[in-house]
Amino acid sequence: MIYVGIFALGLTLAGVLLAIKLRGGLRLLAILAVCAIFATGSIIAYSVRHLLFLPDGKYRPLARISISEIPHGGTWSAGLDHAFRGRYEIGIMVERLTMEPVDSYDVDLVFEIKIYSDKVLCFSSRSGTKVVPFWGIEGKGFVFTTYEVPRDVPINQPVRFEVKVIQTGPRFAEHYRPTDFFVRKASDK
Repeated sequence: MIYVGIFALGLTLAGVLLAIKLRGGLRLLAILAVCAIFATGSIIAYSVRHLLFLPDGKYRPLARISISEIPHGGTWSAGLDHAFRGRYEIGIMVERLTMEPVDSYDVDLVFEIKIYSDKVLCFSSRSGTKVVPFWGIEGKGFVFTTYEVPRDVPINQPVRFEVKVIQTGPRFAEHYRPTDFFVRKASDK
């Protein structure tokens, strides 16, 4: 659709140049107006389609599990397949999240993430005190770490994702339960 719009825009420009050269009449100006409207409409339609109709599942979580299903000191693993290039986020979704200064969040949760491709460790991270809060249509929570596909993790190949809960403190239990771990594609912006 975008190519049709660019073609129509080019046609419009060629028509304007022709009209200037021939000192064109009303009929030529009407044709130019129709081409310009068509070009503008097709470019707008292309933009709206990409804003409203994202590729299926692009920003839906690849994995999501309730933290209550992972015993303290236990490990949860799942198979993932990254279909899109770009940055991915690992974090937690929570039911309650109050707005505070970003530096003041103390989640009181420590976990370790490992991603394996063919039994070879390709990404590893341990959550720390740096968390990024988010609020959105699909929920609210914290992003602990990010990784890049295909730089850190291969694209279109099955990988094994492991989460090990190392510590959950009283602040975490009091303020942020129930909680789900997630892995999802980050925004391309």
